[in-house]
Amino acid sequence: MANEKDDRIAKLEADAAESDAHIARLHAEAAAREEHIAALDAAALLRDRRIAELVAHIDGVLDAQEHRAVIERAKGVIMSTMHCSPDAAFAVLVAQSQNENRKLRDVAAELAGLQERP
Repeated sequence: MANEKDDRIAKLEADAAESDAHIARLHAEAAAREEHIAALDAAALLRDRRIAELVAHIDGVLDAQEHRAVIERAKGVIMSTMHCSPDAAFAVLVAQSQNENRKLRDVAAELAGLQERP
């Protein structure tokens, strides 16, 4: 009987050790998954930042393109009025912008807008 009891105790201890080992493996796997998730989160943040940078860049390019068209129209108005070269017309815009302490695109928009009025 003591032998049976000892065998059962030994079996329970072996089962407990196996359970402890299994729990340790599960904890290690969970830690590895958490590290992987953290790496994925970091990659996603970098991707999201890059997307935001690209959107801002595209918006800037589109704004520049729009402003360039307004500036070109204003240069055309100046060239036809003053009979000057494109470079001279741009110099007039720059000088007016600096004299009024206004953005060149605003001066150009005003000039181009005046030309479009009937």
